[in-house]
Amino acid sequence: MIVGIGQASIDDHDKYHIYDGWSGIFTLLIRLGMFAYYIVGIKKSMNEASERVQEFLIKFGIYGSIYFLAFPVLALISNICDAYIRNYITILGGLLFQTIAIIFIIYLNSSKNSSYYKNSTKSHSLLPNG
Repeated sequence: MIVGIGQASIDDHDKYHIYDGWSGIFTLLIRLGMFAYYIVGIKKSMNEASERVQEFLIKFGIYGSIYFLAFPVLALISNICDAYIRNYITILGGLLFQTIAIIFIIYLNSSKNSSYYKNSTKSHSLLPNG
C-alpha cells in the first residue's frame, strides 16, 4: 500500500526525497508505532526484572530508542532545512544514527564489561566453586 501511494506521487514537483508526501507520513507513523511497541515491551520487562537486569534494560532502551526515532526525528528536522539537502539529512542521517545505535547495541551485548555479560550465564562458571 505504501509503495503504491509512493509510486502514484513519484513525479510530484515538490518532492525532494522518497519520504515526502503520504508515503513518508505512513512510514513515519509505522516507525512511531514500532517505537511505542518497543517502549511498552521494555517497560513490561523492567517491571518483571531484577535491579541488575533493569540496568541493562535502561541502556538497551536508550540505544533502541535512538534506532527507532532516528528516521522520524530527522524527517521532521529536514522539513525546516533547505530543499536541496533534505534527502541527505533524511537518508544519510538516518543511516548514520541507526548504524551508531546498532554498534552500541552490539557492544552492549558482547562486551565483557557490559551489564548484559554480568547478568548472563557467560560470566558464571558451570563448575562448582568456579
